[in-house]
Amino acid sequence: MWAANKPARRPRPSCRTALALSALSALLAACAAGPDFVRPAARYLAVTPATVGADPAQALQVGGAVAADWWRLFQAPALDAALGAALAANPSLQAAEASLRQSQASLRAGAGVFYPQLDLSLSAQRQRQSPLRAAGAGAGVYNLVTLSVAVSYALDVFGGQRRAVEALAAQADAQHAALQGAYLTLSGNVVNSLIARAAYRAQIEATGRFIARQQDQLAIAEARATAGIAPYTDVLAVRSQLAASRALVPPLLHKQDQADHLLASLSGVSPGQWRAPVLELAALALPAQLPLSLPSELVRQRPDVLAAEARLHGASAAIGVA
Repeated sequence: MWAANKPARRPRPSCRTALALSALSALLAACAAGPDFVRPAARYLAVTPATVGADPAQALQVGGAVAADWWRLFQAPALDAALGAALAANPSLQAAEASLRQSQASLRAGAGVFYPQLDLSLSAQRQRQSPLRAAGAGAGVYNLVTLSVAVSYALDVFGGQRRAVEALAAQADAQHAALQGAYLTLSGNVVNSLIARAAYRAQIEATGRFIARQQDQLAIAEARATAGIAPYTDVLAVRSQLAASRALVPPLLHKQDQADHLLASLSGVSPGQWRAPVLELAALALPAQLPLSLPSELVRQRPDVLAAEARLHGASAAIGVA
């Protein structure tokens, strides 16, 4: 009788059932709608070491990495000063940095969906009880304080939230590549403009020395024509050559001013408030080692390629979100 009156035990889940539930939970947690992004494979080509031109002082360094401050290889303090000023105040670079910070903040905000959301509210009221509702008791005044706490958690069964965060991460990668592109474009334009300005200045100085020699030739030709030793046509020929040489100076000065205005714009200031650093072509030192990468590795270093790959990643994640 005691065995008959004993309450029946609840059936416990077997080990197989527990393992099945765990596997199902893991499967739902790992499952995400949409295709998984696969980075496109690059084609590898062989590179043969070689020398650069006829200068034995320069050689290619196979597999060498390009430094971020590559302009320091020229060993010119004027380049370092100009790049420092441009990197500190260039509007395009500042805009790219602001866009990167915005995308990174959006990524952090989007990843917060995987954390529990806590909602805490507190309210206080002062109430007075009616004597009619208190069944003959006197009216009382009391304080009513209410504290409520709500905890919510997003159960991302099909992976839509994960795909959305993946798209935000891809957007941050695209902005980072855009910042790298702005950095490389800015540094390249500044270095090219400074070297071009130095070349224009050297041409102006060389043309000035040539004009001085032609003036001396003109004086000699005039003296010879006055003495009757040479015809007057020699004077006219030297004058024509001198006028042609003088006509070369204004275009060179105009190009030098254009380089100055471009450098001022790249530095984030007006041309009237900026003075270009003096750079002599003789002060530039050619790099002894030039890094040489495989074409496939060089493609991976291009910011535009990396930005396009990040946008493709974001589009792939958007399919899963849809």
